[in-house]
Amino acid sequence: MQQATAIALSQILVGMEPWSRLGSSAAGLARTMMVGPADGARSWCLRIDGEIAGAFVVYDSWLMGPYLRRLVVLPPCQRQGLAQAAMAWWEADARQSGATNLWLCVSDFNVIARRLYETAGFRQAAVLEDLVADGRNEILMRKQLKPIRSL
Repeated sequence: MQQATAIALSQILVGMEPWSRLGSSAAGLARTMMVGPADGARSWCLRIDGEIAGAFVVYDSWLMGPYLRRLVVLPPCQRQGLAQAAMAWWEADARQSGATNLWLCVSDFNVIARRLYETAGFRQAAVLEDLVADGRNEILMRKQLKPIRSL
């Protein structure tokens, strides 16, 4: 993702849930979107009809699979299937790479996002207390792509 796009998106995100509730800064959000192969990550600007609609950031190598660091769909573009399409692409890409898991974290109060992830097949793996902000829990979620063989 280009720096100018990440900065513009970060200015919007600081006023959106969950980032506004977590006290995220625009500079910090922009940094998380300006990653590339040197960081072990990839980032994309999501677009609808050429217009910026959101962002998608994935760290490629975590616990036997990629970790979704950021999935953002801007309010005017929500409820159009963009998040589901991005996640389906991510899963197909991970399967093609031989990954056996997909990972992500979601704030415990972010009910809409958590429902999206559960519908996509993610299950709670752990609760991480005070990870992003004091007094806030993050839910670590996992989608297993291949069954583990029993010994």
